[in-house]
Amino acid sequence: LLPSAPEKKPFCALKAALLSAPALGLPDYLYCDEHKGTAKGVLLQTLGPHKRTVAYFSSPLGPVTPFCIRARVAAAEMAAETRTVVLGPPLSVRVPHGVKIL
Repeated sequence: LLPSAPEKKPFCALKAALLSAPALGLPDYLYCDEHKGTAKGVLLQTLGPHKRTVAYFSSPLGPVTPFCIRARVAAAEMAAETRTVVLGPPLSVRVPHGVKIL
């Protein structure tokens, strides 16, 4: 996907803003869950009173993953997926109630 000439300037400005130091310094929140053998996650950053989406992640869990720990495995896999995006600030992981019991 390459922007055309009129779209290139706004595209480059948006890219520069997203990669700037203030955006990288914001705290990150990972909301993750497991459903039917698929781990899903959404990475968010707080910007003022709002949270903005940074990335979406999904990954199939292995067929031998025990049902009783799928939510915990999903959280671990989604946290590992964020390593390429989260470079320095701490990562807060938010999970469903079932993981807290484990």
